[in-house]
Amino acid sequence: MNQATICRRLGFAAVLVLLIGSSHAFAQEDDGRRDYQEESRQVYRLTRTFSDATRAELAALQPVLTSDELLDLLALRSEDSCKRWIVEYWRSHDPLLTTVENEARNEHERRVGIARDRFARQEWPGWDQRGEVCIRYGMPAARDTVTADATIESYVRPGEYWFYPTLGVTAQFEDAYGNGNYTYYLEHVELPMFERKSNERLRMPSGEWGVMPDRDLDNMPLDLVQGLKGGVFDIPTPSSEFEYAEFERSLRNFGALLEAQPVIYPFDFDGARVPFEYDVAFFRGGEGVDRVDLNAEFDANGNLTYRATAVVYDLDHSEVARESFPVTVPAGSADAETSVPMIVQLPFMLSAASYDIAVSIEEVETGRFTSYNRVIRPDKFDGALALSTVCFSNGIQPAKDQSSFNRGSLEVVPKPSARYPVKTRVPVYFEVYNLARDGQGSCRYTVSYRVTSKTPPPKGLWKKLTGGDDEGAALTSRFQTTASGPHDVVYVFLKTEELWPGEFEFDVSVVDDVTRAETRRTGQFKLIE
Repeated sequence: MNQATICRRLGFAAVLVLLIGSSHAFAQEDDGRRDYQEESRQVYRLTRTFSDATRAELAALQPVLTSDELLDLLALRSEDSCKRWIVEYWRSHDPLLTTVENEARNEHERRVGIARDRFARQEWPGWDQRGEVCIRYGMPAARDTVTADATIESYVRPGEYWFYPTLGVTAQFEDAYGNGNYTYYLEHVELPMFERKSNERLRMPSGEWGVMPDRDLDNMPLDLVQGLKGGVFDIPTPSSEFEYAEFERSLRNFGALLEAQPVIYPFDFDGARVPFEYDVAFFRGGEGVDRVDLNAEFDANGNLTYRATAVVYDLDHSEVARESFPVTVPAGSADAETSVPMIVQLPFMLSAASYDIAVSIEEVETGRFTSYNRVIRPDKFDGALALSTVCFSNGIQPAKDQSSFNRGSLEVVPKPSARYPVKTRVPVYFEVYNLARDGQGSCRYTVSYRVTSKTPPPKGLWKKLTGGDDEGAALTSRFQTTASGPHDVVYVFLKTEELWPGEFEFDVSVVDDVTRAETRRTGQFKLIE
């Protein structure tokens, strides 16, 4: 059955699937790798009728797109839809969500400027493949050139080697026709060079020039690899640290990097991050309003200062509220060699609606940062019996001094990681709302909770602990209490002496003893060695 017959029988959906499948096939080489030059031609064909500005922007975006992102783009047909797609692309790739600037876009545009200035070509996309690699990974830490040379045995083409030590990658470029258009080689075999067949050595990614021998690389002097001044490409380190075999591996790594990570920015490295954990807790803040607490937990260096920022956006990406807090480690509690766990709480008053909330921790002196976001919807605590978020805490005690962690007469210090050592008490705090009064004006209610394991216990311990009445529960309790008003606070300390390292779920229910209404909440915590 031919393709036309299939389309007639299955309709428009089949046509769309076949077109997308064909587009994906065009963008791959015979060995399954992406063919970036063919992908560039696809974007060129898509944008032929677009304005120069939009064409230039999409030409610069094409190298950094994943396969799925490219397919999304190629499915569009109008310039306006492509412009909207660009806006959404950069919004979803904003690394620091609490600033007005988009740091990834700024870095991308800086690299594009370098590509246009230093590696410009008249034809699409406006630069050679050195410019493409610059847009993907920035300029290299070191760069060596090979000048053209002709001998009786061979002709050595002009070339360049770009070394990225943090990526473990070397990109090799060659001016194949001596016209200034540099293209990169991709290694595709693992054998050492002297064991390869001449047609299995290196080849251009698009296959446009066919299979080309790498005679210039085979005859490349070692001092070029190690740097004429010692070290790696003139990087002042001992030559022995970068041997020829390692250089070969770094060449092969380049092709693997293109497939795995089309683009890398300076803030993408683990060492450029400020790791932290956070949670969002909802409490009744008044009629139709919630107090929304964003709590963050991170390890701070004693000699540095930090800034915690949280921003609430509506679903149209307009800013609704912003809180920012400078964080300084208390004097004498740490030095440059140690870190101190810090807790930050950023509160908001929000009405019931859907929001996108973003949080970031920035290290002021170094510029390191990490940012996260999530969609939230504050709970409706008016009218019916309700519970706040279940909050796992660092500690719960009577409030002595003015503190941002005070909740009435208690100081409740949150613990967003909800991670505790085994055999320690786990403080849990929550609030009850809208209790009914009995004939004497009191509010009576019953609290029941159970802790169940999400991690299998040590062999033989489960049967000993569970006993039978509450099968599957590692810990249970139930108590009755009274409140002077319709709202009350509850806190318990979970005894974990009989529990084991792993993940656990805390399930609590509250029954209003006057109306018999019931409500419940759950939360998760971890026990570690």
